[in-house]
Amino acid sequence: MKYSIYILLSMLLLIPTGCNHSETLPYEAPGGADGSEQQPIALRGDGIAAVTLSRALDDFLNSRKIGVIAAEYQAGTIDWTSYPDIDNAGATAASEISDTYYFSWDSPKYWPFDGSQLVFIAYSPVANGNSVTLSSNRTELSLQLVQEMPDVMYASNNYNPVPLSKTDTIVDLGEFRHALSQLTIEVVPDTVSNPAIRIESLLVESGHTTATLDLFDGDSGPVLADNTLFTYQVITSATAFNPTSFSQTVLLYPGTEATTRVYIKFTDGPFSVDGWYPLPDIPNLTTEGTRLILEQGINTMLTFTVKSTSVQNPDENIVLEGQLTDWKDKGEYQVIVQ
Repeated sequence: MKYSIYILLSMLLLIPTGCNHSETLPYEAPGGADGSEQQPIALRGDGIAAVTLSRALDDFLNSRKIGVIAAEYQAGTIDWTSYPDIDNAGATAASEISDTYYFSWDSPKYWPFDGSQLVFIAYSPVANGNSVTLSSNRTELSLQLVQEMPDVMYASNNYNPVPLSKTDTIVDLGEFRHALSQLTIEVVPDTVSNPAIRIESLLVESGHTTATLDLFDGDSGPVLADNTLFTYQVITSATAFNPTSFSQTVLLYPGTEATTRVYIKFTDGPFSVDGWYPLPDIPNLTTEGTRLILEQGINTMLTFTVKSTSVQNPDENIVLEGQLTDWKDKGEYQVIVQ
C-alpha cells in the first residue's frame, strides 16, 4: 500500500531553574625584587547549583573552556587592555568536587609582585575571532551565528568587578549565564508511522546573523547588529527517525522569533511533503492567547509527530500546539580556577 504523510507539530518552551599600575608584571621575572616567590592567581565562582542536573565535569559547556580578562585597577575608568598577561586567557575545567568546578589556567598566571590590584571579567568560550570576537576595548563580545555555534556565557560578577591583590588569593567570578536562546527540533514517529519515511531536509532560518554582548550587562542580552539571514543546515541527506526519534538543538538570539522559521521535508519513496513553519504561528498553550518567543537562557522545543495514512484517504492537516515545562539548566556554575 502506498502512503502519504501528515505531521503533528507540537512545541515545548523549556525554562531554566536558575543557571594602580604595576611596576613589575608577573611574567617579567621568576621572582619578586625582594626574592619572594610568585603567587598564583586562583578564580572562584559561587554559583547557584541547579537541582535538576548532576554536576559532572562534562556538564560544563564549550569543552570546559572559559576566557578571562584582567586589568590594573584604578579608581574611576578602568582600562581593560592594561594587563596583557591576562587578555582572553584560557582556563579549562580539570575537576569537580561538591558542585564546584576547579579550573587550571592553560598557561600559569600570577599576581603582580608589588601588591597592586587587579580586576577580572570572564565569559565562555574563549574568544576565537570567528563566532566570538572581543572588542578592541575588551568590554564587548561580537557574536556571529555559525553552523557549530557555541553556547555563549558570561560571568555574573562582571557587573561589579572587585579589585583584588595577592593577599586576597581567590577571585570570585560569579555565575556563568546563557547569553543565547536554544531551539530544539525533535522528530518522532507516531504508532502508525511508516518506518520507511525519512527526513530529507531540515533547516532553521533566522533573520539576524550578528549581535554584540555587553560583558558588564549580560542579563540584558545581545544587541542585534544586522538583518542578514542565517540558516542552520540541520539535515541535508535522508535521515531515519523511526524507531529512534531525531533531535537537534541550535542557538539563536533572544527576541528574534518574528524572523525565525523551520523548514522540514519528509519523503516516502517518490512521495514527499514539506513546509515552512514560522515561530510566531505556534500558539503558547501555557499562556492562552499569547505566542511563543525566544527568550535568553530558555530552550524552546518543537516536536514533529509524523503519521502516515493510505493515499485513498489522505489527511494532510497540520496541528500546531505549544506548552511550557522545566528545562534542566546547564548554565550556572560554581567555579574555581587555579
